[in-house]
Amino acid sequence: CYRAYVRYNTYDEALAICQADGGTLAMPRDNMTNNFLVELKNAANEKILFYFGLDRRDGLWRYVDGGELNYTDWGDGEPNNWLGIEECAEYFAATWRLPRKRNKWNDGDCLSRKGFIC
Repeated sequence: CYRAYVRYNTYDEALAICQADGGTLAMPRDNMTNNFLVELKNAANEKILFYFGLDRRDGLWRYVDGGELNYTDWGDGEPNNWLGIEECAEYFAATWRLPRKRNKWNDGDCLSRKGFIC
């Protein structure tokens, strides 16, 4: 099962919370799962960004279970590694100012506090 948390944690804190609950950060590996997670996060709060279980700390984008990235839904121009510090994936908010990025994936700073999906 999945759960969207509307509390503000770093990526590593979010992962630890998911693991403490017996799960992990959500991993959208296909369009159907991704669409479900977008609906779930928007029902929880459509105005904030949410982490999910994808990062590139070893230089390659991988799911938190080590799985390879074969499906993507990046926003326009993403991932862009802005300022060289964006290593963790997140969903843009449904209300994002740029329509082509709304509900899409973004690479973000892992230390920023955001919502998250387990």
